[in-house]
Amino acid sequence: MKESIRWGVGLMAALFLVGGCKSTYGMKREYSAQGGGMVESVSAIAIPPAELSGSSSTEAGGQPAATGNIEQTAKAAERMMTYDATMHVVVQNIAGALDSLKAMGGKMKGYMQSMSEHSITLRVPADRLNDAFVEVGKLGEITSRTIEGDDVTEEMMDLDIRLRTSEETRNRLSELLKKSDKVEDLLKVEKELQRVIEELELIKGRIKYLSHAVAYSTLTVELNSPVSQAEQRETIPFYWVRSLATEIVLNPESSFTPSRRWRSWLKIEWPASFVKLSENEGTTRAMSGNGVMLLVRRQENFEGGTPVFWKQIIRRWLVDNKVIALGAMEEVALKTGAKGTEFVGTKEVGRKQYQYILVTLVDRDYIYTVECWGPVEEMAKEREVVEQSVKTMRVR
Repeated sequence: MKESIRWGVGLMAALFLVGGCKSTYGMKREYSAQGGGMVESVSAIAIPPAELSGSSSTEAGGQPAATGNIEQTAKAAERMMTYDATMHVVVQNIAGALDSLKAMGGKMKGYMQSMSEHSITLRVPADRLNDAFVEVGKLGEITSRTIEGDDVTEEMMDLDIRLRTSEETRNRLSELLKKSDKVEDLLKVEKELQRVIEELELIKGRIKYLSHAVAYSTLTVELNSPVSQAEQRETIPFYWVRSLATEIVLNPESSFTPSRRWRSWLKIEWPASFVKLSENEGTTRAMSGNGVMLLVRRQENFEGGTPVFWKQIIRRWLVDNKVIALGAMEEVALKTGAKGTEFVGTKEVGRKQYQYILVTLVDRDYIYTVECWGPVEEMAKEREVVEQSVKTMRVR
């Protein structure tokens, strides 16, 4: 009887090891037009609704996970996919946007996983991920969208095999335990049975985790954060464009020397509430007593540099890189008859809202830019006089 028990325990262990050696954790399929990486723009990845709804859990309204039934899993028409998406969005009010995103997750029968001062991570049902993209886009201007997909079909199939093998091993060891008539044999069977039960719980835990990951996609929304250089795919080769919303912000330690001989390169009626800090050929800087900054510049135009071209370049730079939430562009008419474009946006700096106004005027030879920057409450006091001053510029 003793030899029979030992032989039985050895057989069970061998069967379990054979079933467990087939593990293929972490198998991934890459979704990239170049075949080189997992991360790809959402606009370049067509995700069929059927694929997004290919949940292996009833939590998202799909079919139950095919655990414990390898035939069902092998014949499944849809792959079991997990998705992790990240979006960068520029909004006017970060706190309000975070509240809206949290509420959106609840309405979609999802939940919030984590939240920080400028970002939130949601888990949404896989079949609602495309809907979530649309809702996020309504909050502001999307500057970047990426999604990473992981095919866990093979791992789920492997877990099915291991689950069945472990359950069979557990049942046989339980039978052997009933037949044990010696303490020594009883302890050996109990030890092996305990090991099998622990391994079985680990398998069930992994199956539960993957089922939930397939049922609920991860969506992280970064608010008002520049897109990382690794994700930048376009170059803006115009220095003056890259300096917009940058040079107008003064270093706190900057200082200027008054001059009685300003070189007036441009005729303009300056606002009475502003003092001229400096003026060089093509550049004039001024500020008001309440801290609103004003910067007027002129740069040579390029052949083919139409107002439409510069509008597109400027808007992309301000939103993608300076994370300024811009409203609708408006046309500005000068007293000379020249027409320009006014950009108005906001940016949160140190939990304080600032407003940025940019007026661009383009003719065949030159591009004129007028930038105004300051706290929202102070800009409200100076905006009208600045806009009136801009209309006096002698540009035709």
